Amino acid sequence: MYHDRRIVPKIGSLQTFVPNIGPAEDFSSRRFSISEVHKIAILDMRLLNCDRNGANLLVRQREKKAKEKGENDRSRSRSQTHSDDQGTWDGSAQCDANTLQLVPIDHGFILPDVLDIGWCDWCWLDWPQVKEPLDETTADYILRTIDPVRDAEQLRRSFALAEDSVDLMRMAGMLLQEGVRQGLSLHAIASLIVRHDLDAEVGTCAEEGADPDPDRGSEPRPEGSEFGPSRRPLPEAPAYPPPHPPRV
Repeated sequence: MYHDRRIVPKIGSLQTFVPNIGPAEDFSSRRFSISEVHKIAILDMRLLNCDRNGANLLVRQREKKAKEKGENDRSRSRSQTHSDDQGTWDGSAQCDANTLQLVPIDHGFILPDVLDIGWCDWCWLDWPQVKEPLDETTADYILRTIDPVRDAEQLRRSFALAEDSVDLMRMAGMLLQEGVRQGLSLHAIASLIVRHDLDAEVGTCAEEGADPDPDRGSEPRPEGSEFGPSRRPLPEAPAYPPPHPPRV
């Protein structure tokens, strides 16, 4: 509200503070559970997050449930540690994979209009958890709950996004689902998306793949498609070996 007391609409970002015990980069990745790492990997692949570094993951410690303690012991324990409605951190407590929770933050580089994600942009890519198979609940969520086409339509209606961004998000979701159907790990699926050679001019498997639009069937992808190598044109290679000058 300004001095003239008129309310002027603005576009902004609303965020909430998340109590935490530090960023993921301060912890060994082996201290995180498979399910916690899998949920972050799925999110980043669906949104094509271009900046998932260790500082963009906060670590929370869940409050351990008291099974054998009475309510009095529970109240006394709370008085000895700092607690709130979202978690408890006891400096003397033993952190383990059953109590540590990963909270993703800072998503200013999601939904790109050009697929150009390096292997170093996903801090979890070399974590051992993403090479583990998906559990039945997670696989069922990916195959039955996620709907890339529906999500794309919702993005079009709700946000002023470039069409290339919406198409890439839809493609990423469909690639994730197909990878799960084929029994691939999240590491294997992610490796189809990221660039392992950051200086290479050749696109990744996802960039070189077929157009994911289900309405186009098996038609060949036209030159200049947003998923083709023409988005990153290859420079002309110099002639090699160089021609020899004429002999006099």
